[in-house]
Amino acid sequence: MSFMVCLFLVLWYGCYRFDGIKDFIRKGIRFAGASLLAAAMAAVVLLPAYQGLMATSSAHLSFPQWEAYGQAVELFSTHLVAMEPYNMSVDDGLGNLYCGILPLLLGVLYVLDRQFSWKEKLKKLLLLGFLAVSFQIEILNYVWHGFHNQYGIPNRFAFVYIFLILILAWEQWNHMEWIEVKRWKIVVSLGILLACVGLLYQYGEFESPLPLALSAGILLVYGVLLMMRKRQMKMILSILVIAEVCANGIYGFYCSGQMDTAYYFAETEEVQKLKEQVNPSVEQRMELLSSKMLDESIWHTLPNATMFGSTALGDTVDAMDQLGFYTGVNEYLYEGGTPVTDLLLGIKSILVRNGDRMYRTGYEYLYSIENVSLYQNSLPTAIGYWMDEKVRRWNYDDEDPFQVQNDLMALAYDCPKLYEEVEVEDPVGNDCEITSHHDGSYFVKAQKQHSDNVTFVFNIEEAEDLYLHFDCGNVDHTTIYVNGREQQSGRLNSQVVSIGNVEEGDTVSVQLRLKDGEESTGTITMRAASLNKEALRFLKKSMRSNQFEMLSQTSRQIKGIINVKEDGRVFFSIPYDEGWKVTMDGKEIRKVRMADGFLAVDVEKGEYALTLTYTPPGFSLGWKLSALGWLIFAGLLFSKKRFRKSSYLTKENVV
Repeated sequence: MSFMVCLFLVLWYGCYRFDGIKDFIRKGIRFAGASLLAAAMAAVVLLPAYQGLMATSSAHLSFPQWEAYGQAVELFSTHLVAMEPYNMSVDDGLGNLYCGILPLLLGVLYVLDRQFSWKEKLKKLLLLGFLAVSFQIEILNYVWHGFHNQYGIPNRFAFVYIFLILILAWEQWNHMEWIEVKRWKIVVSLGILLACVGLLYQYGEFESPLPLALSAGILLVYGVLLMMRKRQMKMILSILVIAEVCANGIYGFYCSGQMDTAYYFAETEEVQKLKEQVNPSVEQRMELLSSKMLDESIWHTLPNATMFGSTALGDTVDAMDQLGFYTGVNEYLYEGGTPVTDLLLGIKSILVRNGDRMYRTGYEYLYSIENVSLYQNSLPTAIGYWMDEKVRRWNYDDEDPFQVQNDLMALAYDCPKLYEEVEVEDPVGNDCEITSHHDGSYFVKAQKQHSDNVTFVFNIEEAEDLYLHFDCGNVDHTTIYVNGREQQSGRLNSQVVSIGNVEEGDTVSVQLRLKDGEESTGTITMRAASLNKEALRFLKKSMRSNQFEMLSQTSRQIKGIINVKEDGRVFFSIPYDEGWKVTMDGKEIRKVRMADGFLAVDVEKGEYALTLTYTPPGFSLGWKLSALGWLIFAGLLFSKKRFRKSSYLTKENVV
């Protein structure tokens, strides 16, 4: 938001009145100087924030082309009343522009009013037009969003566009000679806006004509009241505008729905009690089996492996995706965990709500507090582990997360194969065309949406701990049945799914509901694997004997020791960030990336004390610039005060 305001102020500067080029340059230098000084004063915050944002996934996206979204009619229809607001949308050209009907009418009157100079009106209209075009031009949209690709919430700079419309309306309202308003101007303004409503009706797609009819009716009411030329009409118009805006706001809340806080935060107290009793840490992390909110673990302040936010590091998002976790542009969630990744990331405890089925293997029920149960595993968790130097050859780019985990542990500890591939039989379609690519992937296209457009069936031939992983962007919903009984459902694609222990003769069915219409077309890749428990025991023993022992931890520093039996690499389940500094026995050593997204250091045989210290990138330069900026600001205040005092004394002397 702050970047958008700064960019708008630069553009708005051109709308001021200037007494020639020299005045424009002189005031421009003052404006630029004040802006740079303000940036310097806030650099201690701005630089770390900027560098953090530039390390996210959205900052890695390529610079867009000069292309239009082609959704202008849908976007500008949101100026009308009774239009359902957009909340989350993958269509970047959409947004919410409603600011009331009267400001639009006053805005057109402003253009027709001769008391404002044509130069002033032209500059503001050009700025308004530029903002309107920016909504629909991809590259301009990208710039307005701080050189980031907008994600989920489109056109977030709409507030400056609305702000400008309100400015034009206010200037007309405030400077209008109320009893001398030319009726022809009101009629022309009404005609222009009603013509725009007609164009929206002709080229737009509306589920109901109600927004068009209501907006046209409200326009006519406002126009008639303006043409009455009575001063008391100002009060009546004000009351009507407040009523319109409030009614439209209530309608928007009705359409968007409200959050049931009692549902989302019902177990907060129980989770806090369990956390206090268990006392989890970064080397014995705690997670929720299923979350009601994407970042619920963060809400409960659990030491966890979940991250949802604009500052999620892009390389870590990619690394978590390769390991089999569910990820998005700005998130990686603990959905896709296995005993192997629990070891790697130090996951020790899982909290399970009443009503949720605990299907994860390797966890033992301990106790419950009201509606929340605590499960723990017997894994030797830690925040870091020594690994053989062969892990430098780890192939973490494989699309199969089971193979990625196999390869890592084989290189790190000469671990036997952890996951054995399970054969996947061709799926069955229901009103769905399925074509096999003969490599585990299938082209699918649904003629009609069903809960079982695509069904995979696994007939279990021997007892095993079963895991699935499938990728398909056109899957709308997934339901998994074990022996005809529903086990899991929801959004389960693009992550490892733990089915748990199954017995010989069991049947596992995976039903996929595809998206409706043209979005049903796509490719599904299904993988299945069973976890070798003997190999897992070997891995647990190997990782237990190569743990990093944490001795102390603060908000920005971790201290510990590790006994390295052979030259190799110490892996930390910490996102790689340039702000980390690692010292070994007091001497700084070079940090390296593991799978691009995790922190690691290369070490030789021996016993070492390691200290990890974090300082946000840009903080060092930022605080120095801020100190300099505040000194300059203080100097300017002091010199201005002395100048005023000197001027006052001079005047007294003259008198």
